[in-house]
Parts: sequence; C-alpha cells; structure tokens
Amino acid sequence: MLSRLHTLAPESSATTRPERFAAGQARLLLTEAFVSGTGKPVPVAAGQHAADAEAAARATLTYLTDGPDGFPYITCAPQRALNLLAVLASWAGMPVPGDELHLDVTVIRTKPVV
Repeated sequence: MLSRLHTLAPESSATTRPERFAAGQARLLLTEAFVSGTGKPVPVAAGQHAADAEAAARATLTYLTDGPDGFPYITCAPQRALNLLAVLASWAGMPVPGDELHLDVTVIRTKPVV
C-alpha cells in the first residue's frame, strides 16, 4: 500500500512522529494501532476491525489536537528501538527521516468508548 501511495504521490514525505507531522515536516503521518482489553470499542456494522481503527484514529486526533501531555512515552533503553513502520515506508521508497528507524515510540492510549 505504501509503495502504491508513493507511486501516486511521489512528492509526499512521511513520518511516524506526531510532533513532526504537526510541525508540517511531513505530509503523511504513519501510525500503527493495537486496540485491546478495556480499550476495545463496541463493534460497528463493518466489524470489530473497523471499530478498532476508528478508536485508534480518534485517539490520534485527540493527541494531535490536545498535545502530548498525559500520553506516555515508551523507551526501549538500554536496547535500541527498531521502528518497523518507518522501515516499511523507507522500503516503499517514501522519504522518511532516517533517525525514525531507531527512535523510541509514542504510545497513545485512550479511554474506552461505550
């Protein structure tokens, strides 16, 4: 999908860092969602995966709108992180800042929607 997107919009740059996206340093924010436990929303007509994707998108929007205060930052120290989403985007030919391959990740948690 990222290869196709890059083919259709070769001038687009990507980032996995919300602060870089918010600062206009990239046109595409790549995120990965893992929705589990009490964070699981009620399924919608399109199914549980669609409900999970919507919950993740809403949490990301809240993070971008309200700022990072209160959102935990996960570190891999003393090990070095490997950001597979940044690796995939780079492999697809999409420009991604090289440091993102090894930066720690931001975890955006949200309260369950009922």
